[in-house]
Amino acid sequence: MRQIVKAWLMVLAICLGGAQPSCSNKSEQSQSAQKTGSFDDSRVNIRPLFRIRDIVELESGRGRLISFPFDMCINDGKLFIASRASTIKVFTLKGEFVRTIGGLGDGPGEYRWIVALFNVGSDRIGIYDFKNLRLSVYTTDGDYVWSKRFALPDVVSIRSIEYYDGRFYFHVPPSEKHPFYLIVTNEDLHILHQCVAASADYKGYFHFGYITGSVVVDSNRGKLYDINGFSYRPAMIDLTTWETTYLEYHQPSFFRTIAPIRNVPDNIDQVSESFRQGTDVFRAFLLNGRYLLIEFDDQHGPGALVQTYYVVLDLNTEKSYTGSDRESHPYYSDGKYLYDLFYSGRSPTSEEDDYVRNPRLIVYELIEPPQK
Repeated sequence: MRQIVKAWLMVLAICLGGAQPSCSNKSEQSQSAQKTGSFDDSRVNIRPLFRIRDIVELESGRGRLISFPFDMCINDGKLFIASRASTIKVFTLKGEFVRTIGGLGDGPGEYRWIVALFNVGSDRIGIYDFKNLRLSVYTTDGDYVWSKRFALPDVVSIRSIEYYDGRFYFHVPPSEKHPFYLIVTNEDLHILHQCVAASADYKGYFHFGYITGSVVVDSNRGKLYDINGFSYRPAMIDLTTWETTYLEYHQPSFFRTIAPIRNVPDNIDQVSESFRQGTDVFRAFLLNGRYLLIEFDDQHGPGALVQTYYVVLDLNTEKSYTGSDRESHPYYSDGKYLYDLFYSGRSPTSEEDDYVRNPRLIVYELIEPPQK
């Protein structure tokens, strides 16, 4: 599923080709202190990093097929999968098809281009529709709840969304008017805070929508982690004081910094080529309330296979580990397990294609670092 997602992110960037406080509220642009927390390098490389716990066959058939899965989440004992065919398919965790939520269109409960799917509490899910520039919420039973428009000037997409304690957290490409990676809103989508200041060194990438990374909530510690594609250091935001802390650890030996592009190029080719020459910090997960797992993707130039590496930060012991796993590429985590979708054959090009089966749901667990 990771290769499909990365390919679609690049397509999105092409279609879109077209300040420095670290955390502030909408009316105040005062800079908060940027402290650092240090992690000791354990010098341990965990290989393999994941163990397969289960493989689930997702029910196939007319009206059930998933076309180019892009995002997924698990809530209320069900699996929700958003695809590039603009559908949300729902399955039980045993693979039984339940329903399709919403449909293609511009009306209430409809959508055109889903770029994020996420949980909204324990009984609702949310999506962001890039074409209609709105966030929509549904119950886990498939009932439409509400839609609200949310658009930021010059912000060309939204990469990752989390919901916690009555707030939405948006990981976005920065812009001149919003030079931050993290936008925090209330449930009415009014901006409360803007956090994690972006460097103007990467303006050229932001203009074309080149951004990866994600946002992760740590409810036990009252923290939030924001990971962007250009720095191996996660930003940690205190959800009470809104103070930003950059977690420090030894730069991984595999990490190659993406070269700055401070001005906006005439076309996307320079940006695309430069982006592929560095190591992309793609996403992060929080596992067992303890391990911050950070995924790095390295392509080594155009046409090369993507190599995936991981860093594991133990938030209890403040030790860092590196890891790799050539066979496993999890895409989603519910905090305990990790999940991915795997096609044994070709991906279906249409949800009405009866000759192609749905992917399998692969369930992984993290092989925990040694405790001594």
